[in-house]
Amino acid sequence: MHKNSLTAYSQERRTFNRRENEIMGFLTRHGPATDRKIKDCLGYKDMNNVRPRISDLIRDRFLHETGTEIDSETGKRVRIVGVSGIHAQLSLGI
Repeated sequence: MHKNSLTAYSQERRTFNRRENEIMGFLTRHGPATDRKIKDCLGYKDMNNVRPRISDLIRDRFLHETGTEIDSETGKRVRIVGVSGIHAQLSLGI
C-alpha cells in the first residue's frame, strides 16, 4: 500500500464504539451484508441496535452501500453494506 494512503488513513482514523467495532469486524470477516444479517449474526434483537451505527459508519466513509436485495422478512428492498476503500485493503493486508 502506498505511503500516502497509510498517512491519509491514520489522519482520518477515529475510535470506534463497541457496536461500530463489532460491525466493522463482522463485515471485514464475512464481506458485505444487509443490516438484518449484521443484526442477526451479532445477536441483537432490534434493528435499532445496529442501523444507526451502520448509518454513522457510512456517513464517515468507513462503509459504503454495495447494492440492494429484497429482505425475506419484510419483502422490501434493503441496502447491502461493505467496508470502504482503504479500510478494506488494510483489513485484508493489501
